[in-house]
Amino acid sequence: MDRNGQEAAGCVHHCARLLAGLDGARVHPFVAAARALDIYSRARELPPFAWEIGR
Repeated sequence: MDRNGQEAAGCVHHCARLLAGLDGARVHPFVAAARALDIYSRARELPPFAWEIGR
């Protein structure tokens, strides 16, 4: 979910990539806690727009 309330659904991998590249983004509050933590921890390890640098 971005700062404007727009939502995008996806798997953990793609949500983490998206979260890493968006300022003010967050995981939807209804996502299971374990899955949300997995997304945040993966996003923390990625640079913004990792696909542009081949990561």
